[in-house]
Amino acid sequence: MQRSFTYNGATITLHRRRNADQLDAELIVALLTNDVDRNNLRGFTRRWHRAKTFAVMLASIDSVEGDPGFPIPSPDDTEADLRAGFDAWLNENGFYDAWLVALNAVNAPVGDPDTAPGVDADPNS
Repeated sequence: MQRSFTYNGATITLHRRRNADQLDAELIVALLTNDVDRNNLRGFTRRWHRAKTFAVMLASIDSVEGDPGFPIPSPDDTEADLRAGFDAWLNENGFYDAWLVALNAVNAPVGDPDTAPGVDADPNS
């Protein structure tokens, strides 16, 4: 199951969560936090949380068609590309919200009447 959304004219397609996504995300988080001072608990926690969200996002994306205005690396890209994408993503405004809506929709239970097409329509009209 997939879901697409548009951001800055680019079409981003996500897939339903898979076990491999979690494992890919854990690796990305490790790469993005390996240089953070773990004695600074607040700083490390902030970086870990941001890296985790970014990693889950990357692992959920099947394709990016067009230019969203910042680099969206694949989970298999180099550490340098992941870091560049992460830094650019942190400075974006609106992408996280659009991605989160699409992620929740693609992972909604199949057949859920609350997420089915036309849920806003009045069934009595």
